Amino acid sequence: RGRDIGIAMGCFFYRESVDWMSANILPSYNENGIIMGWHDAENIGVLAGTRMAMATIASDHCQNYTVYAGLQKSVFQQTPSARYAVDGANKHYLTMVYTDGDNIQYIEIGFTQDKKYWAAENRGTVPMGWSLSPSLVEMSPLFVNYLYNTATVNDCFIGSVSGLGYAYMPFYGVDRPDQLATVA
Repeated sequence: RGRDIGIAMGCFFYRESVDWMSANILPSYNENGIIMGWHDAENIGVLAGTRMAMATIASDHCQNYTVYAGLQKSVFQQTPSARYAVDGANKHYLTMVYTDGDNIQYIEIGFTQDKKYWAAENRGTVPMGWSLSPSLVEMSPLFVNYLYNTATVNDCFIGSVSGLGYAYMPFYGVDRPDQLATVA
């Protein structure tokens, strides 16, 4: 799974430990690259890529992305949000945001049908933020289009916290100090 798009893009595939990847693979790639797939251990794998100025796109279970990525791209525009009166005097406000939208395989495999998330009966009754990876627009405009077309006035899309891919930003590029200026 997920290999069709990698083959189409001329990517290198491997299945070794994170230590092996860090010592043998990542140093040979340019900074600001993307690791597609996933790691044996989330924190260790994402950190290894981050330290080498690379982000991870969780995509090891994606299927048919050569087809999806080839679909016509659209300009996506959110449904206008509902307006709520805000009175800041001695009040605290809560924001609810689903932050796993950086995991593009979950958007494809289960998110839209999961009754705990997008398919929940009561979705849309309260304001909710939903993070999406910007890479999803390129990788699968079909899924983004579905989400935008089925959004309610209480559904608001935001970019994933670390942007195009998953990275731990305080550690971005620390193992490439000679190239850190180009990352910033």
